[in-house]
Amino acid sequence: MKAITLTFDRRRPILEHMLKTYAVHWPGNPLVFRIPFQQLTEIQAHGQRVEFVRTGPGIKETIAALLEDLPDEE
Repeated sequence: MKAITLTFDRRRPILEHMLKTYAVHWPGNPLVFRIPFQQLTEIQAHGQRVEFVRTGPGIKETIAALLEDLPDEE
């Protein structure tokens, strides 16, 4: 199951904290986190599955890019 994560490069520490929290409180979660990025692809995933999606800086284009290749039933 895909988990769309709305963030951007400057807020990467908040994202990493969220992933760490998932790893601690729900280590067997079935989620694959779709993470938008503009330049940064390095991340401490804390055992979580992640997919990086290159996006533009605007919120509309970020959401469109994150949803673009997902099937409707996902």
